[in-house]
Amino acid sequence: MVDNSGSTLVLDGSGGTWNLLGGTISGGVVNLTNGAELQVGSSAGNRLEDVTVNGDVRFGASGSRL
Repeated sequence: MVDNSGSTLVLDGSGGTWNLLGGTISGGVVNLTNGAELQVGSSAGNRLEDVTVNGDVRFGASGSRL
């Protein structure tokens, strides 16, 4: 779990796609920059709790969920 409360997490796209697979980001802001995408996998454990996401969230696989 990433406790991002009161903070801004910047995910840069220069290294490729960021994946969420069975994890939690809690609170704050997530900024996806330079073409970054947050790709959500098919894990039932994926969580975005009280987060503002500025950018693209992609549900790439069948069964992807938050």
